[in-house]
Amino acid sequence: MEQAAEPQAEAEPEVKPEAGPEPEAACTPLEGARRVLQHLVQQARAVLGADLVGAYQVGSFALGGADAASDVDFLIVTEHEPDPGQEAGLRRLHAHLPDQPHLPAPWAGHLEGSYAPRGQLRHPPAPPHGRGPGPASGPRPGPGRERERGWLYVDNGQRHLQRSRHDDTLAVRWVAREHGIVLTGPHPTSLIDPVSAQQLRADALQVLAAWDRDLAQRPGQFGTVWAQHQHVLGLCRLLHRSRHGVVSTKTAAGRWALNVLHARWHPLIRAAIDGRGQGWARLHQSLGAGAVQATHAFHEHVVARAGLRLDPPDPLDPLDAAS
Repeated sequence: MEQAAEPQAEAEPEVKPEAGPEPEAACTPLEGARRVLQHLVQQARAVLGADLVGAYQVGSFALGGADAASDVDFLIVTEHEPDPGQEAGLRRLHAHLPDQPHLPAPWAGHLEGSYAPRGQLRHPPAPPHGRGPGPASGPRPGPGRERERGWLYVDNGQRHLQRSRHDDTLAVRWVAREHGIVLTGPHPTSLIDPVSAQQLRADALQVLAAWDRDLAQRPGQFGTVWAQHQHVLGLCRLLHRSRHGVVSTKTAAGRWALNVLHARWHPLIRAAIDGRGQGWARLHQSLGAGAVQATHAFHEHVVARAGLRLDPPDPLDPLDAAS
């Protein structure tokens, strides 16, 4: 929404750090994530007021497959696009939230999610293009300038909101509608139209094609072990979705791939699955040249298996044999 005049200072709600109890000595991932999200919803309501329609936990926690490397994914639905004062309040909220002493670490620093206007959430997104597993922050065609700007989005480990199409996807809608955990507001089925298996299959192929274009433009994107693991398991998820028409967790998709892809890919997939247990330490681990080459080869294989390459089927690949 374009702003013609500066908002009045009193229209911007102030988000102050709250005093609270000390974190518990032991806190399961589910408990930690839920406490962080409850705080987020409370503070977002103070900023948005009646414009907060609902809030939902999505991602791997909602799918029942969270681990030490999981984001604390959320989707907050707003009645309208946040006005300049509300946007400023939300930006302050996310800038200070990881510093709250009563919120359990590390989950307070791993929030990821979007503020989705109700009308835009109802309608399906434009076809994907651009980046791979990271946030797709560039504009895509959509119904109106506001949608082109993207939703207010916070990436995992960040404190600043950006405009992004990252969560304006069929996959996020499906997870929110079918598995989303209600934090406040109506059941998500009243806000999101059904997403069919056929839509998810087609969408997976479109996203995979976008990742393929991105890798051609940025072949050096596997600089860390974390980035490589994300890409390997992300490819498994897209291939699984293209076959089954559902959204799975990264780990579940990796285990599926171990059962259907040739054994030559198993060490790469197992390393990515096992790496989930290392959490965020992988962000600072550099990747060797051999692992980069293997990841590129696996990418080419998955793209071919999905039918996006003129590549003959591999008779040793169980997935091809079953096709």
